[in-house]
Amino acid sequence: VNNAMGIYPMQVNKLIRAKECAALFGVSVSTWWNWNNPKSRHHRADLPRPIKVGENSTAWLESEISDYIGNLAANNRV
Repeated sequence: VNNAMGIYPMQVNKLIRAKECAALFGVSVSTWWNWNNPKSRHHRADLPRPIKVGENSTAWLESEISDYIGNLAANNRV
């Protein structure tokens, strides 16, 4: 992108699907969905909110997932 301040790369906020999110957390896809399901006893309300990208498609912003993992790491150091 070229602007008055010069040229800088455009940041792309990629959407990632449940399978990729689960892999980033090292859990199964069914566990990932349980964590995201408010009706599940395993629900984690602090996870980033999903985005509906189609009638049968759900995704998450990669940047929000990365930030969440970073916060987990920072807050759970022993």
